Amino acid sequence: MDKYIEFAKQDKYLSSHKGQYAEAYAVTQPMRHIFDFRYAHDFIVKCGKTKNTLQLSLDVQNAGNLFNSKWGVTKSWNTDVPHDNNGNAKLFRFERIDADGVPVFSTNVEKGVSTWDYTHTLANCWYMQIGIKYMFN
Repeated sequence: MDKYIEFAKQDKYLSSHKGQYAEAYAVTQPMRHIFDFRYAHDFIVKCGKTKNTLQLSLDVQNAGNLFNSKWGVTKSWNTDVPHDNNGNAKLFRFERIDADGVPVFSTNVEKGVSTWDYTHTLANCWYMQIGIKYMFN
């Protein structure tokens, strides 16, 4: 019973809903916050009597991740949490109904396991691109 309590304490939703049924889709993947950065500078280029524009730009996608490896990274179910064949977390397993008619459950979740873990993939990393654009007037 001790590992049930430890697991519930570390999760925001579970700790605030002890003794209640979990609402449908209540425990979903946490929100991912990202922001991008763009800087562009125009240079006037004279070609004879016409003025054209040369624009240099710098774009940084998921710029927060450039400063902190946990910013802009998705979280998914911890791999230490047992899953079924479809990838759904299976925290509890129904065992039986006791003599008083109360269902008895068991779990494989070990002490110290958190619900969510960072998913460090290439799609979650920051990246940068440099652009050059020549605009004719």
